[in-house]
Amino acid sequence: MTTRPPSSLRVVVCRSEQQGGPLIEMLEASGFEVVRFPLIEVTAPLDDGAELVACLDRLGRFSSVVFTSANSVLAVASHLEGRPWPVRTGRAAIGRASARALSDVGLPATFVADIATAESLGATLPIDDDRPVLAPLAELAGDTLRDAIEARGGRIERVTAYRTVTPLVPDDLVEDVRASDLVLLTAPSVADRLVDVLGPGSSIPDVVCIGPSTATAALELGLTVAAIADPHDDAGLLGAVVSTLAP
Repeated sequence: MTTRPPSSLRVVVCRSEQQGGPLIEMLEASGFEVVRFPLIEVTAPLDDGAELVACLDRLGRFSSVVFTSANSVLAVASHLEGRPWPVRTGRAAIGRASARALSDVGLPATFVADIATAESLGATLPIDDDRPVLAPLAELAGDTLRDAIEARGGRIERVTAYRTVTPLVPDDLVEDVRASDLVLLTAPSVADRLVDVLGPGSSIPDVVCIGPSTATAALELGLTVAAIADPHDDAGLLGAVVSTLAP
């Protein structure tokens, strides 16, 4: 654990400029120097959302729509195009960040998982024997949510709501990241891209992960996990950084 003052400590945020703002503000307000290192750029699915639109056209056949990120909320909201939300179709959020995103677009969550993980969401979400759950997910999302719902006898229909791609990263920014104290990882895909861009080995700083699935992915890639956020959101990330780097 370092004993340097926060003002001399560098923390890397891998979110895009559009999505990283609140977390960056929190870190800077706490005295940390932030290195902006966007590894994720959100873009439309390969079908430009045609499959998602088809699901929204028959939204009433689903017992609920499960949202595992703010990106999935924005993708669904952008394609609703005036469609009314059926009264009998719930809106389930994986955690507080997704719930806030739903409120921001005028669709408040009807269910929020106690623990912000796909496993917890799938294990506690109310299940309807007659109607499946709709899951608008990232193209590379794993199967944890599906497995948890199906283990309870539920049915889930998955649709790709968005893709994430890696933007071009300048060489000088890569060196700034290598010289930093911590890297914040907010998804398993971010861990993958961090290693892709920096290369495996000791040149990658220790990482703080937003949740256990991200930490598992980081460990499998050979990264050193300094802490896991608790709760699994921006406030938890800040707390983990402070506890790891504070004197």
